[in-house]
Amino acid sequence: MIFDKSIDSDLWNGERSICLFIHDGGVYWVIDYKEHFCIDAEPELKANLENGRINEEQFSCYCRDFRYGFLQLTADNFLDYIKVKSVAITSKQELAAYFNTGLTLAEKKALYNKVENHLIFGTTLSSDDFRLVNQIVSKLPIFYMNFDRKIYMHMDWDRSHEVLAPNNWKAKSADFSWFIPADEVYWDSDGLNLWKFNYI
Repeated sequence: MIFDKSIDSDLWNGERSICLFIHDGGVYWVIDYKEHFCIDAEPELKANLENGRINEEQFSCYCRDFRYGFLQLTADNFLDYIKVKSVAITSKQELAAYFNTGLTLAEKKALYNKVENHLIFGTTLSSDDFRLVNQIVSKLPIFYMNFDRKIYMHMDWDRSHEVLAPNNWKAKSADFSWFIPADEVYWDSDGLNLWKFNYI
C-alpha cells in the first residue's frame, strides 16, 4: 500500500491507528479507524442504550453497521474483516519505509539524544522537537491483538479498550513491544530504538 496524505493525516490526528494482529500463525499489519480495534463493540452499545444515549433504532443500526457488520471481531471472521474498505493491509517493509521518511539520519540521531536526555535528566524539549517526537509516535502501532493466544493490548492511554475484550482474553492497557516478533520491528533505525519516544 502507499502511505498517502490521507493516511498520514489520519495517523497524525489519531483518527486511524496501526495494529499488529496475530492470526493462525500469521502476522498482519493493519491500519484502520481506531474504534475498529476493539474486539467486541456490543457491550458499549448496550450500555449506551441502557443509559439513554441511543435509542433502540440507533442501537440496531450501530449493531448492523459498526465495522461494516463485524460487531465482534473473532478468529473466524478476521480474514473477512481485513477485506473491508476501511482497512489498509501493510507490511514491515512498507512501514519501515514510511517510518523513515521526513528526517535524515543525522536529524534522527540528534532528536534521539534530546529524547534520551529528557527521559534521563529531565532536560526540556522544544515545541518543535516535541512535535517531531509525536509525528514519529503516530507511525508506531498502538494496538496488538493475538487471536492465537487471546491477548489484547493497547497504548491508547486515554481509553479503556480492554474492558470490551471477552472474559477469556488477557486484555490490558500496557506496552506490548516484547510481544512483537523481532523481524517485524520497523522502528529500530540504525541502532536507534525509537519505541522509547512513546514515553515522552
